[in-house]
Amino acid sequence: MGKHGLANQRKSGRRSGVIYTTLASAMVLVVASLTLTANQSPPPAIAELAPSAIEQIKDPPPEQSSELGSGDGGGLGGLTTTTTSTTTTVLGGPTTTSTPPQTQPRVHRCVGQPPRQTEDPQSPPCVTWTGTDNGGATSKGVTAGEIRVAVPTPDGVLSRHYTSLQAFFNQRYELYGRKLRLVAFKHKGDNVDCAAMKADAINAAEQIDAFASLGYSIQRGAEGCYYDELARRGVMSMQGLSQGVSSGGEAHMERFAPYQWSFFPSVDKIQRLLGEMICKNLAGRPPVHADGAQRAASVRKFGILREIPRRGAPPLDTSILDGALRSCGVTPVRIEQDTNVDDGARQALARSAVIKFSDENVTSVVCLCEAAFLGGLLIYGSIQGFFPEWILQDYQGQDFEAAPAAWPSEDQKDNQLFGIRTWNKALPRAQTPYWMAQREADPTYPEGPYNNSTPYADLLVLGSGIQMAGPKLTPQAFQDGIYNASFPNPGCGGPPVYQGCVDFGPGNHTMVQDGTLIWFDPVAAPRDFDSETGPRRYGGFCYVENGRRYRPGQIPSGQLAFFQGPCA
Repeated sequence: MGKHGLANQRKSGRRSGVIYTTLASAMVLVVASLTLTANQSPPPAIAELAPSAIEQIKDPPPEQSSELGSGDGGGLGGLTTTTTSTTTTVLGGPTTTSTPPQTQPRVHRCVGQPPRQTEDPQSPPCVTWTGTDNGGATSKGVTAGEIRVAVPTPDGVLSRHYTSLQAFFNQRYELYGRKLRLVAFKHKGDNVDCAAMKADAINAAEQIDAFASLGYSIQRGAEGCYYDELARRGVMSMQGLSQGVSSGGEAHMERFAPYQWSFFPSVDKIQRLLGEMICKNLAGRPPVHADGAQRAASVRKFGILREIPRRGAPPLDTSILDGALRSCGVTPVRIEQDTNVDDGARQALARSAVIKFSDENVTSVVCLCEAAFLGGLLIYGSIQGFFPEWILQDYQGQDFEAAPAAWPSEDQKDNQLFGIRTWNKALPRAQTPYWMAQREADPTYPEGPYNNSTPYADLLVLGSGIQMAGPKLTPQAFQDGIYNASFPNPGCGGPPVYQGCVDFGPGNHTMVQDGTLIWFDPVAAPRDFDSETGPRRYGGFCYVENGRRYRPGQIPSGQLAFFQGPCA
């Protein structure tokens, strides 16, 4: 039986009985994916993820004196046996001296060759400072002993999730005699109000006196209101899932340099990958991954829905995607909707969008929207008998492992959802760097169905920049140091981990530079997400070529192997 025959068999008897689920319920499920629940289990073993390396480490900033360790080393603060050869970077350049084997205290252990800071293959080059004077209060939010970091949360509580990660980065990263001090505050978000987000930024800058802030909650593309106000007040931001989405990407981040940074690729990079995939693999071909009447079309017709925030926030700039589609002759049906309305109105907007796309004979839909609103489109697609290809991308986290919780219409999930992902490949939780970090610092950290890796990603960027800045920490030193760093990147983009390749440089304020190609399987078990009602409820993402990654310009042409082979 062909894959669509199997899909139709799964769907039989369901379309006539689609259960109506409100967008409010879908949103609750997505928000719950960022909530931490407690189920005790033994801590996993910590092992190095990928031992090989492909790049050399550049020198740290001139004022920084450091030692580059090698091998796995010993425990935190324990006794380790040194090798007979030690390489030290000093102002005059690296020198090598031979010393007899000896046992001495060591705070940081290094991993791999060339050495990186932790087991995470995306961690920065390893540095251990041997100086004593860090300059004291070198910048706003910085003293001789601490670096203050604002953490906007819905309840103003610094949860155990954050405290375990705080402990890990304080133990394993070189902070030059200082400690990260995370300070939570209750944000005014969840209403997409630019003025409220600016007020939160003022609080972080003036009341908390923060050097930097971790990411704000997703505000349908309006989060830039918070980050831009921080930059105006001299506070750095690690932008979490926001990806510069409301700011136009790298050009906007460069305008506010050196204050805005992100682990995830900026929205302009996402658009380049998305446009390239559409032009090279989908345009001008039949919609083989659609179903129903939409699959009968001889050639794809694309529809794009852009979610527009209100209350002072600028809309997403789609000029890069627009240009890419024009270059391959694609003229999509466009819908722009302000979805910052109550749940009933959002449902009406989803219904009207589906009807318009259906009436215009659209076969393939891109929704530049949050995952919950996409869930509403799926619901009304089922009600209206509209079964197009749903092309995923990671604007507002559509590729997040918990995103399918907001897709309750199961007959839209069979062989129809696919696209690009810039998150790292999902691994079993025990193999993920964020989970290993939490359990190293807090061995009894509770395991629950929802565990959020985004704060770890924010702290990875922040910790890397602080480490490479040297002891005289300022936002400019942060930028100079991270631009000059050559991340080891062992085996990036390939087996066994398929992690994204990371680096920074002038005009590049995002850590991950590439993406992979995914499809959604409703019966696959999610890897780093434990469904409370079983894998059938949520499903999981599968990867073309096991998760091989591509930078813009590298996606191959031709029919890609979506929905083919095992779910790797």
